[in-house]
Amino acid sequence: DTLLASLGEEQSRDGHGRLARAHQKRSSDPAILSHHFHGAGEMPTAASYAELAGLQADAAQAFARAAEFYRSARVWDDRVDPQRLSKLLQLEGGALANAGALASAGERYLLASSHAAGLDALELRRRAVESLLAGGRVDEALQELRSLLEALGLTYPRTESAALLRAV
Repeated sequence: DTLLASLGEEQSRDGHGRLARAHQKRSSDPAILSHHFHGAGEMPTAASYAELAGLQADAAQAFARAAEFYRSARVWDDRVDPQRLSKLLQLEGGALANAGALASAGERYLLASSHAAGLDALELRRRAVESLLAGGRVDEALQELRSLLEALGLTYPRTESAALLRAV
């Protein structure tokens, strides 16, 4: 990398491309492949390997690193369809939650819900509320909870007394 960084942009891209293909022939680590395909400017391929690296990091319980890989996969591939974008955001949210970044996880789940449909979207919104609450962003979580309940045809009680009356 140090050598490639000292080269011109075109030579650096070419060098990363050669290294990526050499590593690819050896079934190398997806993190290395992602890095070199990114350096070569082959973004969709880099994104695919970043997702694989994220899955490996998740399995190794390296959750913050997994979240970074999922974010890279999401950002690097501009051809991502809404369903895949939702999946990557869910993976990133899960990794962030496991890493203890609960408020950030809630943000990703909300964003994922905007690219999902039906019950999947509702479940993602529920997970967002849960993560936002656990992450200390109570006002934002309650606002989303009210909106979610409204989408389900339910109401959120405005006062403690109203909540107690409903419980009886």
